[in-house]
Amino acid sequence: MILLRKARIYDIRSKHHKKMMDILIEKGVITKIAKSIVAPKRAKIIESKSLSVSPGWLDIGAYNGEPGYEYREDLTSLLDAAAQGGYVHIAPFPTGQPSVDSKGQLHFLISSAKDHIVNLHPIAAATKNRQGEELSELLDLNKAGAIAFSDGGQDHINQDQLIRIMQYLKSIDGITIYNANKESSGHVHEGSVSVSMGIEGIPAHAEVGNVEKALRCSEYADSKVVLHNVSNKASINAIKRSSNKKNVSISVPFMNLIQEDKDVLDFDLNLKVSPPLRDKSDKVALNKAIQTGVIDVITSNHTPLSIEEKDQPFGFSQSGASTIETAFAALNTYNQDVDLDKIIHCLSVGPHEALGLPCQEISVGSKAELTIFDPKEEVTFDESQLKSKSKNNPYLGQELKGKVIGIINGSASNL
Repeated sequence: MILLRKARIYDIRSKHHKKMMDILIEKGVITKIAKSIVAPKRAKIIESKSLSVSPGWLDIGAYNGEPGYEYREDLTSLLDAAAQGGYVHIAPFPTGQPSVDSKGQLHFLISSAKDHIVNLHPIAAATKNRQGEELSELLDLNKAGAIAFSDGGQDHINQDQLIRIMQYLKSIDGITIYNANKESSGHVHEGSVSVSMGIEGIPAHAEVGNVEKALRCSEYADSKVVLHNVSNKASINAIKRSSNKKNVSISVPFMNLIQEDKDVLDFDLNLKVSPPLRDKSDKVALNKAIQTGVIDVITSNHTPLSIEEKDQPFGFSQSGASTIETAFAALNTYNQDVDLDKIIHCLSVGPHEALGLPCQEISVGSKAELTIFDPKEEVTFDESQLKSKSKNNPYLGQELKGKVIGIINGSASNL
């Protein structure tokens, strides 16, 4: 039994949205919401100066290295890190080797995660071994538990194949997640910063072309698509121009909302990410798209890497940051342009809707799937606090504002 004392509720569907209420949870169910609740004798009371609660956060596209790359992140360390970061649900990409393109591999992931506090919603590979050639057994994988299909960052799917995938998935109301940024030979955003650094840049127009292709294919097939990790204003404008609105969800990495390409001028390897940090005008456009509801999902873009893969000269260092544990604190600290309730919506309800998953409302009688946090409490992370196997985190040692207090998933919690 848990009592959340004077918690501000962030759930736009709830009549209690943005109100400060007591919430009583018994046997994994919300049994009472009121201005003041007398604490039962056996209740664990959770209090904080600015205690806040929302539907459980869901992260789309986090990196899971199991099988094959367990030295970066295995499934257990990913789930532990997600819980630490406030996520009740994760939908990781099929990034292991071999990829998740068979029922056996899918069942392995599902069974490995079944007793964890964090719910796993597996994304299966759209093509065999994510090579962009032979299609995976999409319908069988869906029946076996795959909630969506994607080849992730290693995306070699051409337009004809993408249409075929979407047409197959249309028959089961399935979802394609299309990464707007494919693997590139560049290292930072193409612009004045890349020129001053003397490093090959990644042009914004490459992403825009991918976005426009996915929008066309989705409209032609009348099939659902998540445009994953868009990062620049031209992509946002292309999405706004498109007549295809009903089948499209858009995600953005949190780092692209709070940092710019100029932040990489000192060659900080942990700020070398994919998609790259873009320029200020892109950051402004992305934040405006969150505020106005054009973008409905914020991702951690969690990409753990080993020291050997990251600690290289800038041009040889792999792109990625291990961020699932610090995403909220960094976003809450450095965000200047988006209301907190919009951010929380894009961490919680938005991702559920994008994947067609039910999201428990904060109301009496609902199952308790909750993230509890304090947006005003200061926190500083060091390596010893992280659950992720990899430490390529750009926010270590910084004084951040926004502490995840814990999560509740039914009868389980880490409070």
